[in-house]
Amino acid sequence: MHLLSLRFDSGEVRIVLRRSATAKALLKVVPFTATMQTSRGSLMFDCPLTVRPEEPNTTDLVQVGDIAFWSDASSLVIGFGPTPRSQGNEVRLAHPCAIIGDALDDLSILSQVTAGSSVTVSLASAEPLASASGA
Repeated sequence: MHLLSLRFDSGEVRIVLRRSATAKALLKVVPFTATMQTSRGSLMFDCPLTVRPEEPNTTDLVQVGDIAFWSDASSLVIGFGPTPRSQGNEVRLAHPCAIIGDALDDLSILSQVTAGSSVTVSLASAEPLASASGA
């Protein structure tokens, strides 16, 4: 199991990566810092993958806490609430993405993230995992 930390000005969200070619490639480029793009209910930031692995299953309909990779823009996307494309309370992203990880912590801090702010992506320790909401 591989854990990453996403650090924002408003706090930290840890994610556990799923077993996929994209998640494996992501591990090779951490740590990195990126600039946030925001939309109601979702965040997106560039990811410095030099290779864009193709995932067999992509979707635009995700669950709160899914961490997705949009290969067309080489970006990580986090849906945390209804977006402009959602119907009702669903979380529908602007583009089909591959789900590569799952958030372990409370995502309420994501609503405080502003466009143009920074996120730092790094490896995370598994030590306090028992206190995480998804553990």
